[in-house]
Amino acid sequence: MKFASKRNPVLIVDITSNIEGERMTWVRIDDGFPNHPKIIGLSDGAFRLYITALCYSNAYLTDGIIPRNTVKKLSNSRHISALVEANLWEICGDDIKILGYDEYQFTKEKVETERKRAAERMQKARSLRRTDGVTSGEVQPPHTHPIPIPIPNIDIHMNPSDSDFNLFWSIYPRKEAKGAARTAFMKACKKATVELIIEGAKRFASDPNRQPEFTAHASTWLNQERWTDTPLPSRGGSMTRTESSVMRALEIAEKFSAEEERALENEPF
Repeated sequence: MKFASKRNPVLIVDITSNIEGERMTWVRIDDGFPNHPKIIGLSDGAFRLYITALCYSNAYLTDGIIPRNTVKKLSNSRHISALVEANLWEICGDDIKILGYDEYQFTKEKVETERKRAAERMQKARSLRRTDGVTSGEVQPPHTHPIPIPIPNIDIHMNPSDSDFNLFWSIYPRKEAKGAARTAFMKACKKATVELIIEGAKRFASDPNRQPEFTAHASTWLNQERWTDTPLPSRGGSMTRTESSVMRALEIAEKFSAEEERALENEPF
């Protein structure tokens, strides 16, 4: 590896590095990158999304072009908008373009050219290998590099931020046991995306058939995965005795669970 000039101190790593027989690309980042004027104002979520997108593009050789549907799986629209406003990304139809990508990262053409050359060198080295197992002087020892962090699977849900929970809390209609709700929200985000949960909370909050006195605590609603619920049945007439009994039983259960939820508020997150 080598370093560029002091004016542009980018760490340049051999793009044909061989780890366990597999050739891979490496993301190139200036050591002053976090303090760049375009970067320093980003939120943690937007910063992480930018780095993840760089890794994705390098891994799949997309030359800085990523489908918008893929980006939406990596994060939420708020972080996408932040990167566009910072002039780091550009929306091009159904794709996202990482601006200035080819100025700092290796293009698909260069990577494939270097891989082809490396394969030719390896083939030549193998042809010179002696029958006694001793290699010729032209064979170079393998590079040793730290094993890179794997590219995140785009189907894995990203860790929610405090702002994600605060948005959910501002929407959900019952404001009790916030600590228990926060814990349940973080667990729920391992099962569904933040967007899906928040959209479910919006539907529930605005449902004309929801009765405030029978509205579940947020933690109960989350633990039961009720963001997938269909709209509540119409309250056109009076409840039957069976319906009244069920609702009364639910209210009692809520009172019991409320004590446990209040206790959870005192536990560290």
